[in-house]
Amino acid sequence: MINFGTVQHAGKTLNLTQNAFLDCDGSNTGERYYSAGAIDADGNEYKVRWDIRDGFDGEDEGDASDCGGRLMKTLKLFTADGRALTDLVSSDESILLPTAITEYDCESVAHHADSGDLRYDTLDDLCEAYGLDVDAVQVAFDAEEC
Repeated sequence: MINFGTVQHAGKTLNLTQNAFLDCDGSNTGERYYSAGAIDADGNEYKVRWDIRDGFDGEDEGDASDCGGRLMKTLKLFTADGRALTDLVSSDESILLPTAITEYDCESVAHHADSGDLRYDTLDDLCEAYGLDVDAVQVAFDAEEC
């Protein structure tokens, strides 16, 4: 079998069975993302999805993530109209939480609709900056499985 890489998700190692390709969700909005098939050690099949970074024009695929890393997962915290999608709260009420958190294998990114993206070396660093419990964030990520 050809090695297309691996992805760690929810405590499992998923072996990609193909190269990632530009995909679309088929809705009227035409949301685009990268996806690839994968399989775990027990033979269960998965579809892995990587959201595309803001500003990616589809031309230079090296631009899909700033650190050149593979997207691991994205957690959406709020809808466009501000409705909470998770139970996550900051220990500091004065901190404005991001609308989404994206975890790459080389960085974590907090996305803010009005002020742009803030990048952190690790998910722990991001959670510390926002007063979030890293274990609760990880549980929320795991609940978002593809």
